Amino acid sequence: MLKAVMNLGKYQYEDEIESFIKHQALNKVIFIDFEYSNGEYQYLGIHDEDYDKNNESKYLYKIDAGNQYTFSLTDKISTIEKSIYRLSYWFKKFKRYDKNSFVGSLEQAFEDNKEKIIEDIHKIYDVYDKSNRRNCLLSFKIIEDEESKYLGNYEIFRTIFREVCINEFWAPKTPKVNGICYLCNNEKEIARPREPFNFYSINKLGFVYSLDESQAWKQLAICSKCALELSAGKRFLEQYLSKNMYGIRFFLIPTPIQQNDKIMNRMIENIKFYESEKSYQHCLVCESDSLEILKDFGISITLSFVFYQASQGMNISITRYVEDVTPSWINSLFDHFEKTTKKSIFSQESLQSIFGNKWSGEFLKGKLAKSKYPFLNNLGGLVRKFFPNSKKETGVHDHYFIDFIASILEKKHINEKILLRAFMRELRNKFRRNDNFYVKMYALGSLYLLLFLTEIELFGFDEKMISEKNIIIENERTKEIEDFFKEFENTFNSSSKRAIFSEGVLTSFLLDLQRMKRDSEPFRSKLNGLKLDERRVKNLFPLIIEKLQEYKAGYYFWLEELISKYFIQSETEGWNLTKNEISYYFTLGLSVGRIFKKKKGEKENDTE
Repeated sequence: MLKAVMNLGKYQYEDEIESFIKHQALNKVIFIDFEYSNGEYQYLGIHDEDYDKNNESKYLYKIDAGNQYTFSLTDKISTIEKSIYRLSYWFKKFKRYDKNSFVGSLEQAFEDNKEKIIEDIHKIYDVYDKSNRRNCLLSFKIIEDEESKYLGNYEIFRTIFREVCINEFWAPKTPKVNGICYLCNNEKEIARPREPFNFYSINKLGFVYSLDESQAWKQLAICSKCALELSAGKRFLEQYLSKNMYGIRFFLIPTPIQQNDKIMNRMIENIKFYESEKSYQHCLVCESDSLEILKDFGISITLSFVFYQASQGMNISITRYVEDVTPSWINSLFDHFEKTTKKSIFSQESLQSIFGNKWSGEFLKGKLAKSKYPFLNNLGGLVRKFFPNSKKETGVHDHYFIDFIASILEKKHINEKILLRAFMRELRNKFRRNDNFYVKMYALGSLYLLLFLTEIELFGFDEKMISEKNIIIENERTKEIEDFFKEFENTFNSSSKRAIFSEGVLTSFLLDLQRMKRDSEPFRSKLNGLKLDERRVKNLFPLIIEKLQEYKAGYYFWLEELISKYFIQSETEGWNLTKNEISYYFTLGLSVGRIFKKKKGEKENDTE
């Protein structure tokens, strides 16, 4: 991954000064003006200009990771007095680099006029609105031979800036030695970059192969040239390849399998073009333009996904990374995700049975889904719903969300216990709040995710546990539910799962009946907040039948008989479900049960 970042830097910058400078969202620059003539400086006054991104390499603005001092005579103003102090500190710390006293003479003129300079800056700065005050630089301009020059026009300031920046790369208390650079494999003077420049970290397995921290610098030591290119690559990532997936930040790094100047330059230009055009596809990630870029390359390429957090100062803490993801696998994910929409349970007819006639369109893209559940149009959004960042409700689950997405990218089997626990956490939360629409929507979303993961062979079981010969019930109504189980046989692959799901369906019929006759759902209290186990679901079954008989609703005998047979069969097979699995399959049946009811105009029996 580091070499991929370095290659991006190598091919996209011309001036090494630019590799140190990060783009800033600033508004104003206040300049302290001096005229230089015959080796002396004369203070001229203060003026301001609008911040110009094209002049960033001339401003030479950069601050150290600890936010203690600036790398040149340019500082971002928090208070005027603090910035003036920092400029004075810079002179004392770095004027030793200048043997010709050009910088020392400027220091003397600055100190002699300091009170007047502060007073003049206040006259401009104090009339700014809050936005301009928060986003304002203080710098120098020097008039020499009737020409106005920025700091970046002088080689001495560029040299000091360059030296300070390079020194900031190296970790403290680690030596510079002659050796083989980790990145370019050439023998040069090398050292280990400091931890704040943590595109790799001695604390993360996979970034370093030795567990001996004191010797880690030897494996990851690099030369100053590669450090510059790595810095430029980092800047390029932050500007063009930094993405956001529902609150999770990551870099998307393309790497050609064959690399040469022509291919790399072409790839970099395409990335810049698509960034400016904002030509994104909604897919696995919220705004991944990778496939759009690849269409125009005509070259073989792999992708790296680097998930990170931006911490204090300029640190970037990498939380997870996945390398060598092929575009064909990303394409396959798109195809299977779309293909899942075609399953019968997600048809408009089935959805109208579950949600009512107001529903129209597909499950993820229907009008009702967009209005009440707008993020369900891609895999990232669907997964995020079950691993949210919600401090007030079900907690922060960013770590699991990143792991889940990374596992899909890496083609790793999904941990079913973690997934079902996530499903039930969100379903129980909605159930407790009586959000019937969202209980159904989340239940269908969870089924959609299970089916998708089964299709891409990252979830499911190795063998089919249930025998088709064990349960045969000749009934038109039972055939509907049996056909449903057959269509999703990898999801409902045991009699116990089918029994629990069917009991959930029967419970939904009872709740619908209570709501129709009493305008309430008193039986809901019997469901224990959807925290169910084997004993509870078995005890619920006779209570459901008893309630249906009280309402003289004996026309669900076919489902009662089916549930009974599945329970009997599950005793033979063995009951090996966790509490979360039991709760989940019951909730799924409770949520989609209406698809098994007779449609309007058909007769269940006279009572119905």
